[in-house]
Amino acid sequence: MTDEEAKQALVGLSIDKQEMLERLAPYISSSVSKDSADGRLLIRQRFKNLLHMIALFYIKQLKLGRRAKTGELVQNLYNTAYATSEFDGYNCQGRNVTYLYGDQVHKMVSMGNYRSKSHVIEKAINIIQPKTMCEIGCGKGRHVFYFGHKFPGTQFTGIDFSSNAIDLAKRTQQCDTIDLHLPEKPGALSEQERNAVRTIDFQVGNACDLSNIKDNAFEVVYTVSALEQMAHILPEVLAEIHRVTSKYVIFCEPFWDKNDFLGRRYLTAGNYFRAKTSVFEKAGFEMLNYLDCLPLKPSFKDTVFIGKVIKK
Repeated sequence: MTDEEAKQALVGLSIDKQEMLERLAPYISSSVSKDSADGRLLIRQRFKNLLHMIALFYIKQLKLGRRAKTGELVQNLYNTAYATSEFDGYNCQGRNVTYLYGDQVHKMVSMGNYRSKSHVIEKAINIIQPKTMCEIGCGKGRHVFYFGHKFPGTQFTGIDFSSNAIDLAKRTQQCDTIDLHLPEKPGALSEQERNAVRTIDFQVGNACDLSNIKDNAFEVVYTVSALEQMAHILPEVLAEIHRVTSKYVIFCEPFWDKNDFLGRRYLTAGNYFRAKTSVFEKAGFEMLNYLDCLPLKPSFKDTVFIGKVIKK
């Protein structure tokens, strides 16, 4: 496929609701219509819970003062979380929470949210077939491990500023048995797949300073719920992503202009990312497609921006 053909295919990319529901089925314990008595009850409970979460954010600010999410604060938060974490891939075990999707209300394990995002990115990778690809804010490597075993012809890089997360990802790489906990493919990776994920280059790095990486090093760069924590450094991060990317970007993030009133209040109260899609276009990313195909979380809406990198 030529670059122009790939571009047009990305423009036309769509995700069928039934296709997404089939991918999410192992994570969903129950589903009811939004218009049913049970559905309306769950929606009211979700509304009350969201108001409660927003109120707690503001109460915390009143007690401690409003603090910007500095790099040090976020780094300490995630280093602490990953210090005792284990690699769990896309495990479908866990507590069910309320998600809205289509005309239904679902009780779903939170990991299904991540699985929906990797499904969309996988569809884009199938079109682009990149030789090099990087995840900014890869955490312990859940997504990059998945893509690494699915696309052995692509050299993947995972960057995160939590040293504990990267240490965990590297330890997982060297395990004799690597299990991504995929419901559709239970069990450990094959030897060939294990060898493929061992080629992933995991690096500790700051997204606003990727000076150790050459210009246009990656054909594709993507993020999954990572930029939402980078509101304080977003211009610098987008500039660096633009510099190191030669072709396409995929951002799965809570874009401000795609969230409703309560979603925006949550993002504001929690000091999360609050950028419109236009900010990304001004940063040099031509929007090819915008996919509103992900389940609505208990807090805010994540959507998918697929863009072409425009170099001056």
